[in-house]
Amino acid sequence: MAEGLAAAGAKVILVGRNPEKAAARIAKIEAAGGKAFFRNLRSDDKAQVAALLDRVLATHDMSTSSSTRGMNSPTPIFDLTGEEFDRIMSVNVKGVLYGCQIFGKYFLDTKRPGSIINIGSSPPSVRSPRVHLLGVQGRVQPLAELAREWAPNGVRVIHPRPRVFPAEQNRKFWTQRVGNIMRGTPMKRFGEAPGIIGATLLMPPTPARSSPAPRSSSTRLRCTAFLITKAEGDRR
Repeated sequence: MAEGLAAAGAKVILVGRNPEKAAARIAKIEAAGGKAFFRNLRSDDKAQVAALLDRVLATHDMSTSSSTRGMNSPTPIFDLTGEEFDRIMSVNVKGVLYGCQIFGKYFLDTKRPGSIINIGSSPPSVRSPRVHLLGVQGRVQPLAELAREWAPNGVRVIHPRPRVFPAEQNRKFWTQRVGNIMRGTPMKRFGEAPGIIGATLLMPPTPARSSPAPRSSSTRLRCTAFLITKAEGDRR
């Protein structure tokens, strides 16, 4: 998503807890002619999220917030502690809530169009139970209500739910569940990162969206996009 938005002309701000991984992504974006920056914070700390917005607005404009935050745990349900459960819910629910509160208020107060993108999970129909789904699925209805409430003001709240994309942070899960994943996936394959770029470019608010003509390759996004990743310690 970061590479796709940057290639389309957006200034991308990667937000998370791992500067080393962000540096590698930023280098790739800049090598392709894009612009990207990194900011360190915990997505489930409301004060940090608010401070981030103020800091970025001091030097940049903003029209899109995208969140890929999420947390999973392989702990069997009978061994799950209250502390671990609270941590999962804090990241999966509070992290999304604070992003909607902070960025949504900015868009509404400034009367400007904006997009808040919260990446969800759409696991295969045959799967192993995972505690994180309690948080991820529980936020779907509130996000739908926000989408309806804010749409007349030009603010889009989007909850895309892609299938399984193998990544380093979730390797321990998908390598153990390949059979289940493939049985629940009609095309019998994992998702591929480049495949989500096209959908991503339809989500930010741009003048091109009001035109009935397809967006051409020459259309450039003029916005700053946040991509907020998982908080420190997440194991999804």
